[in-house]
Amino acid sequence: MTPNQERRRRRRDESLENVLRYIDAHLSERLDIAVLAGVARISPFHFHRIFSAHVGETVAGYVRRQRLERAARLILLNHASIGETAAMSGYATAAGFTRAFKRHFGLSPSRMQREFSGGRGVPADLPLGIREEEDSEPERHATESSEPTPLSATNAKD
Repeated sequence: MTPNQERRRRRRDESLENVLRYIDAHLSERLDIAVLAGVARISPFHFHRIFSAHVGETVAGYVRRQRLERAARLILLNHASIGETAAMSGYATAAGFTRAFKRHFGLSPSRMQREFSGGRGVPADLPLGIREEEDSEPERHATESSEPTPLSATNAKD
């Protein structure tokens, strides 16, 4: 790799890390592709392509997953209500949040709260970043998304 290619790769990686931090800090807000591309200082088209290649999932898929995993941690560790958690996760309604949550985790938020409150006995296959012995941050990069998701899903209005 030439020095110029190395500089470009380093700048791209730094830009994407800035975007990931921005997303994490603004999960409860509407996240628009143009705003995120602006954080990365590249065009929206190029940003979406680079983001998907680097992170392994679409922007909308990443945002949705981060919102739902954060919501699960809130439900389990903070004993937050489903309605409060839905609002804090950027969902307009508890019903839309519950549908998305069940689709992602395979169980409803209330069932997860009943069965695994306090993080005890959380199954290893639930991607929450919490287990009985550990309380660390979850893995940031995901595996490839099974289906493309339209960007409008990042608004989480359902």
